[in-house]
Amino acid sequence: MERTKFDVFAHGVQHARMQFFVPGGQEPVTWWRGKPIHLTTVIVLLHVPAMILTSVMMGTGWPANIGRIVFSVPDLLRGEWWRPFTFLFLIPPSFWLVIGLVFFWQFGRAVEGVLGWRKFFGLYLVLCFTPAVASLFCAAIGRNFPVSGTMNANFAVFVAFAILYPEANMFLLNVAAKWVAIGFVAVGVLAEIASPASGLLGAFVFLSTIAACYLFLKFQGIRGGFSWFNRWKEEREEARYEKIQKKRLLESKEHFISDQVDPILDKIAREGMQSLTEEEKGILARAKDKLR
Repeated sequence: MERTKFDVFAHGVQHARMQFFVPGGQEPVTWWRGKPIHLTTVIVLLHVPAMILTSVMMGTGWPANIGRIVFSVPDLLRGEWWRPFTFLFLIPPSFWLVIGLVFFWQFGRAVEGVLGWRKFFGLYLVLCFTPAVASLFCAAIGRNFPVSGTMNANFAVFVAFAILYPEANMFLLNVAAKWVAIGFVAVGVLAEIASPASGLLGAFVFLSTIAACYLFLKFQGIRGGFSWFNRWKEEREEARYEKIQKKRLLESKEHFISDQVDPILDKIAREGMQSLTEEEKGILARAKDKLR
């Protein structure tokens, strides 16, 4: 018996439950009981055991110095090789962590839908390890700034959403995502500067993660972004072009007057108007038009 389109579709769904999807587009990492499992959801779920483990370690005092888990360049140079692999799993439980994960889950799915789960995974890895790279830079200038956790990375994913969908309305106030992102970034920078534990170095690490997010999307050829900023750049380029054109026109007028008009005026002063040829009269007429 010939199979209907519905039978083919049902068979495809059943087959999809048992294997990973080919990466790309908006397809999920895998399926579970007929429901798509996206990478964003997997990342959120991985925060749960990390948060529980951090809570146990903080509550029991194991290890006695929880600072042995954070990424610290001087300790790394002393041979503590595990730090680049453990600092991401230091996630203390808090109410703000829950809010951050809700933001990440809500907006990360949209970003994953645009990039595909493989590129989204690459973006998230870049965002997670950018603070460590920034910490290396701090060490290079003689300042040690330990980093841990994924808070900056999770927030930067929201910035990625605002870059992709700058005009998307958010919250009950009907505010565009670009303004919310700018406001959150500004508050984040001020909070880092005001904190005795971070200061300017913390602001630098925070902004480095935001910059890494922007550059990753740019190198992927994403044509989203802050349209108002793009329009501002275009208007600046247009104004600059008009200024150059006016300058060239003015220089052209000055050359025309000095090379062709001035000799004719000198001739008039010496011999009078009746001495002008038809060509010279035409030059004076053109000069009159240019100087209007």
